[in-house]
Amino acid sequence: MSKYDVIIIGAGPAGAFAAYKLAKNGYKVLLLEKKKIPRDKPCGGWITNKVLEYLEWNPSDLDDIVLEPIYSGVLWLKEDDKYNDYSVRFNNPISYGILRSEFDEKIVRKAESAGADTLDKSPVIDILISKEKVVVNNNHGREFESRILIGADGTYSTVAKKTGIRDRWKPDELTLCCVSETKLGKDKNKKMTDYFRAPELFFNLKSKGYSWYYTKGDYLNIGTGIRMALHSNNYTLKQQFNDFLDTLREINHYNGEDLAPIKGHSYAVFNGPYKYQTFKRRVFLIGDAAGFATNLTGEGIRPAIISADLVSKTIKEILITSEKEIILKKIFKKYETRWKKALGIEYTFGDISQNFYTPNLFPIFKTLIRTDKVFRKLFFKMCFNVGNPRTIIRKMLLRSPALALKLANQGFRSLVSSLLGRI
Repeated sequence: MSKYDVIIIGAGPAGAFAAYKLAKNGYKVLLLEKKKIPRDKPCGGWITNKVLEYLEWNPSDLDDIVLEPIYSGVLWLKEDDKYNDYSVRFNNPISYGILRSEFDEKIVRKAESAGADTLDKSPVIDILISKEKVVVNNNHGREFESRILIGADGTYSTVAKKTGIRDRWKPDELTLCCVSETKLGKDKNKKMTDYFRAPELFFNLKSKGYSWYYTKGDYLNIGTGIRMALHSNNYTLKQQFNDFLDTLREINHYNGEDLAPIKGHSYAVFNGPYKYQTFKRRVFLIGDAAGFATNLTGEGIRPAIISADLVSKTIKEILITSEKEIILKKIFKKYETRWKKALGIEYTFGDISQNFYTPNLFPIFKTLIRTDKVFRKLFFKMCFNVGNPRTIIRKMLLRSPALALKLANQGFRSLVSSLLGRI
């Protein structure tokens, strides 16, 4: 049986980055991935600047992967049966377009360079946890032992289920997405939109989600999302995607080009307090396995990277300390404290901003996007995580007392008051 300090299941950005951080600190790490590396992942395909900061990657040095700087964002709103575009341009890149297969693999290779062992095409069959160790069995009959286990294996986490941390997400906690990413070439993409290299967003009030159209260098990425609770025989995700193609035809962004097959993906998104465990004795969950995607845009890579960084710090403390039960419990609890401090405020303000798209507030929001360029820029800063979310929301509400008052009347009075003073 091969023995490790830490075994990580799932070689996406969360798992691979955790493997890198721990291996870099001299720990013996095994990274298990059920699919062959590189593997693709349905995704909008852009990362915010914080991701590169955590990875310590300089964009000018990354000429071996697709990394398209994003300077603009576009929001399309339907007004009087016609779609109108409202854009914002920034002086510096607010995000970068990527191909997930390349991006994810690069982090895996970074982990390997730091000393981590990687084993792909290795689905996990069973996990046994005792007081002293964790034993993992894969589909080839091999056993691996470690002191700590990290579940970075996505929305339907085997680790979460096998260890009893969590069973399945509830339908109203899940968002379904479908994506088509097609290599059309830069020249073709430039002809299809006035906003080449800019993510273009479209709200779907019916499904409480949004759709996107993104010309990413040679690639066209089209996708849409819907809350699972609203997905039914009367309105399916595929139907929403086809409706979105009709919208793109209407604004001359799509003329029947052959698109790559649609791929599906789902992830957990919460409204209100987070109510699940993210750890138990010798086991941690990170990234989508823990349900850390943001509840505003569904951004998953940055929270995944942040949770990987925080779990690595926590595990380092565990591995250098005594095995006494009372000490271990306190250190394991630190992980939850750390991620709530790093991400909790963002989820809270995501709850607020999602209300912008409700029937009660959306008319005010549309007017502000259309007429107030400062508000519009703040909105895109919020979407692309440019700055402190508390500061951004506060500035947005200061632009519109009517919006602030309606939010206060929709259950956010104490939070709005903390931002603006007494309401």
